[in-house]
Amino acid sequence: RLREDPRVVCIEKNARYLSEGDFADIPEIVTTDLSFISVLKVLPAVKEFLGSGQLISLLKPQFEAGKGQVGKKGIVRDPAIHEEVLTKTIADARRIGFVPRGLIKSSVRGQKGNREFFVFWSLTEKALSKVEVQRLIKEAVWNEKN
Repeated sequence: RLREDPRVVCIEKNARYLSEGDFADIPEIVTTDLSFISVLKVLPAVKEFLGSGQLISLLKPQFEAGKGQVGKKGIVRDPAIHEEVLTKTIADARRIGFVPRGLIKSSVRGQKGNREFFVFWSLTEKALSKVEVQRLIKEAVWNEKN
């Protein structure tokens, strides 16, 4: 299992309060799988210790969507909402300093059947163009093959 790999540091706490002191070394890459919190609330903390590293987030639309966009039992079924949430979250993350480098739909759905997406972010690399990001979003949301 991944968490048994000695190179992996698994930290299960309120990620808004992560700091450089939580790590023996500055991480080269950080991955997030957050529940009940928007990734946007965590990015400022990650930015403080990530340095020139990279971030892969499992983006869960049910925690990024606005009120009225999440259906019964916390499920977001409408692909148009997925597209809107991804577009807005990526734009907001850019303002924090994270640029998108890639985006794919997770092949595994969340526990309740929610569609989830992996976003690859960087603080230092050149961002994909807005046209390329929109293409990736549309492909991830609307392409049923992935």
